Amino acid sequence: GHVAVELTALLEFLAQRDLVVDVAVPVDAPVVRRVRALAAQLAFHDIKAPLLGTNGWNSQDFARTADRTVDGATFVDGFFVDSPNPAVQESVQRYYKRFQSTPSLFTVQGYDAARVVIEGVRHGATSGEALHDFLMTQRNLPTLAGPASFGPDGTLHRPLFLLQVKQGKFVQLD
Repeated sequence: GHVAVELTALLEFLAQRDLVVDVAVPVDAPVVRRVRALAAQLAFHDIKAPLLGTNGWNSQDFARTADRTVDGATFVDGFFVDSPNPAVQESVQRYYKRFQSTPSLFTVQGYDAARVVIEGVRHGATSGEALHDFLMTQRNLPTLAGPASFGPDGTLHRPLFLLQVKQGKFVQLD
């Protein structure tokens, strides 16, 4: 309808100029469909623009675009089941052996949370306050993604997985 005509006009305008294109697509249920449609329109108008996104793109439906218009799309995620990292692969294999499925991001976050709490207890934390103090002072807390630490606001800072779509599959870039 009206939005498609406006998008086509905008893309035709951009195709005539050497401009950097930055398009934000909301992350919600139809995000895969929206990004794939945008990628197809960019390709149709011969606009070479990197697609940068969030972990909402981590879906095989997104990667398996028949015409490969999303090849090169890049995003970060908190976990990548196919990471070449040996610790990740070992963990995925153990989880699969036990539960006959692959772990989700939420599973890994729960595992990491338990692991850092156990680390605090092993270092002598016997109360919530002592555990808090321990966690806030450590710079190398063990997580599957690698060493992590808590910032002053209590946010966990840990490595993310930088992923890209290549030939219909996700690959880790870092």
